[in-house]
Amino acid sequence: MIISRIRPRTWIGLTIAFVASGIGFIVYSFYITISVTVPNAYAVWVSAELVIQHMEAHKGAWPSGWDDLRPYYIPETTIESPTGFKNLINRVEIDWAVDIDSLKASIASDANGIKVIWLRDGRDDQWQGAEPNELIMRYLSNGYRDPAPGYSNRLDEIRGPVTDLVADTDE
Repeated sequence: MIISRIRPRTWIGLTIAFVASGIGFIVYSFYITISVTVPNAYAVWVSAELVIQHMEAHKGAWPSGWDDLRPYYIPETTIESPTGFKNLINRVEIDWAVDIDSLKASIASDANGIKVIWLRDGRDDQWQGAEPNELIMRYLSNGYRDPAPGYSNRLDEIRGPVTDLVADTDE
C-alpha cells in the first residue's frame, strides 16, 4: 500500500500544513467579517435611515445626492457604525434618480421589492431586519417610520425631531 510507505515525518508535515491552512482560513474569515462585512452592513442600514429621515423632513421627497443626507448623519466612532460620512459614500450606492410615485407603484405591484440602495462592492452584507431596500419599502408602504428591530432613532434622541433641523423650502 502506498499509504503505509509514507514516512511519519511526512505525515507530521502534512498535518501541520493542514492545521495551518485551517487556522489561516479562520483568521482570514474573521478579518473579512470585521473589516468588510460588519462595516458594509452598518453602511447600508445607516444610508437607508438617512434617506428615510430626509423623506420625513421633506414631505416624502427623494434625496438628490449625498449632500442632502449629510445634515442627518451623526458621526460615531464605535465599531457599530461606519467610521464616517465619506465611508458611506465610498461603500454605498443610492439611485438618486428615483421617482417616488413610480417607486410606490412598483412596490404595490411587485412583491419582490425594490433596489434603490446597494453596496458598491457588489456584496450583499446586511443585518437581519435592516436590509436597506426593505426599510425604504416599509416606509413607503406604511406611510410612517418602521425602523429595523432594535433601532432607536438616535437623531431624535440627540438633536430633536428631524423636521426642526432642516428648513423646508417647499412651503
